[in-house]
Amino acid sequence: MLCDILISSAPGVARCCAVYAGETSCGVVADPGAFQDGADALPRGLIYRPVLSYVGRECDNAAVEAAVMKFT
Repeated sequence: MLCDILISSAPGVARCCAVYAGETSCGVVADPGAFQDGADALPRGLIYRPVLSYVGRECDNAAVEAAVMKFT
């Protein structure tokens, strides 16, 4: 836990979410809320895993959404 705190507080590090449909990676998004419904529930079969990346990383919600649609 201490290691995670130190790494995530380092300059240039950002928290993102990797989106998985089952065990298949669909990509990385900065804001997982874009894939939640009104009740803050995840669509069936979707899993978010927190990942650390660099500030300014390209996150393509449209590409992730297209990949998710193949599995849901």
